[in-house]
Amino acid sequence: GYVPPSPNSTDTSSTHLTADQSHAEFFRDVDIVFHDCQYYFSEYGPQSTQSKENWGHSTVEYVIEVAFFSNVKHLVLFHHDPQRKDDDMDTLLGYARSRAAELEKEYPGHGSRVSMKVDAAIEGGIYELDPFIYADDDDNEIVADGANRLNGLHYESSSQQGATESQSVLLSFFRTNSDTMTDMLKSSNSHLTVKSLQSVDDIVRYSRKHHPSVIVLDQQLFGCSGLDICEKIRTDMGDWGKEVPLLMIAPPRTNGESSNTENDDQQISKFLNGEDYIQGPYSPAYLLTRIHMCLLRIPLRWRRAPLPSNEPTRLATLQNTGLLDSEPEERFDRITRLAKAMFNVPIALVSLVDEDRQWFKSSCGLSGVAETPRDHAFCAHAILNDDLFVVPDALQDERFADNPLVVGAPNVRFYAGYPLKTPMLNGDGSQVTLGSLCVIDSKPRDLRLEERNALRDFGAMVEREIASNNEQVARRRKQLTSN
Repeated sequence: GYVPPSPNSTDTSSTHLTADQSHAEFFRDVDIVFHDCQYYFSEYGPQSTQSKENWGHSTVEYVIEVAFFSNVKHLVLFHHDPQRKDDDMDTLLGYARSRAAELEKEYPGHGSRVSMKVDAAIEGGIYELDPFIYADDDDNEIVADGANRLNGLHYESSSQQGATESQSVLLSFFRTNSDTMTDMLKSSNSHLTVKSLQSVDDIVRYSRKHHPSVIVLDQQLFGCSGLDICEKIRTDMGDWGKEVPLLMIAPPRTNGESSNTENDDQQISKFLNGEDYIQGPYSPAYLLTRIHMCLLRIPLRWRRAPLPSNEPTRLATLQNTGLLDSEPEERFDRITRLAKAMFNVPIALVSLVDEDRQWFKSSCGLSGVAETPRDHAFCAHAILNDDLFVVPDALQDERFADNPLVVGAPNVRFYAGYPLKTPMLNGDGSQVTLGSLCVIDSKPRDLRLEERNALRDFGAMVEREIASNNEQVARRRKQLTSN
């Protein structure tokens, strides 16, 4: 924990930092620190409706205080909660700056001779530090004015230095203004090649020959549907076509309703990630950011799972179970406890894959964590399989090596999941997959044949509980209807 000094103290020693002393000493007196800062302290408390207790990360309050008492000159907050909007980030940054100002008033004699600057990092940004702004050849500070010294920090927007000359963006627009986006892309990254085409034949020919890094296209193109081009790229252009990021801009809504047909929805689910289907209203700056995000993720060994072909029906069936966000139940917890012991792993879960998250109906060994983003979820891959989905060593798997759950807590190395199926709502006998029963280890391993069969047996037990739950839900609804 953090123990601040008494007010008006001029003692700058590290005795004020108890459990985190080595953390503070690591960046004592440095010019610029980039620090994780996802949540407020209040979001970790048990009184919070979605408590982040035991999630890790650092609170805004902790980061500001430890940086201040370590004499950091410039603090840049990053690893923001992806659920926060721009206005939320502005509020968080304002709060952080006000807390830093409060500390300066509370401890006016504290060591740092310049005011600590606080900023929020922007994805893809590059900060360059000119050391001569802070010290001369004898290591004496030159500037005592907090405003003037900031001229030594230069921010470059987007992925300008991260991109290589081989990166390119293909814009295929009919309704969207391609000139505006072309100018924005080129001005934000001089190394980026931007090509704008409208003809279907030209788009296909260019894609096949040049393999652009990202393709952005309107759903409604001149003389054809952008979805047809997506299908051609995904099915006819080899491994590159299967992996290239595709961003699609939806047509305007009519009276607030989507004009998509059922076939359109099926194509969107099959060929696009859900968040890569952009529905208005949106700003050019938002689209620019989405393109940059795709460019930044290209080098990563981390692939988001595609959506199942029956995703709308699957989500409707999941919602109908009433299991999402329900209270813990012993009938599920008993199974995860047994699986954890049987496979000698630290974690066993019953995970339900919602639209943009995976939520844990039962969690054994992952205390305090109720859900994770769907993009991070191994279970989002598991639901695409008819049988067990096994990852012996995530660090050696191109789909997961850079996944946040692998490089950070809980440091997944081994994953094995059984897809949990249940009948669809339409009653035609076909099934959808709601989630998985999975076992996780922080060490690489594999499952023997008898262990794979055992995991299938445990999975079948969970499916029986889900079926029992569905029967209870159906009875309750029938009673309500009859009354």
